[in-house]
Amino acid sequence: MSYSLPKYYFQDIHPDVMDEIMRGMNTALPEPSWEEIDQWLNTHNIASTIRGWYERAEEFISSR
Repeated sequence: MSYSLPKYYFQDIHPDVMDEIMRGMNTALPEPSWEEIDQWLNTHNIASTIRGWYERAEEFISSR
């Protein structure tokens, strides 16, 4: 017996359902404010280049 899960694509999801998914994700994991990012970066005393700043900002966001 061969079994395979159905395949779903983003374009197949009804817009109302996608909106509900996106609102739920935003509520569960809100984006940090620039002030929160700045505070986090300032408390981690690492000399940084612009590229390094963006990498550390991404690290902060992923750690939330």
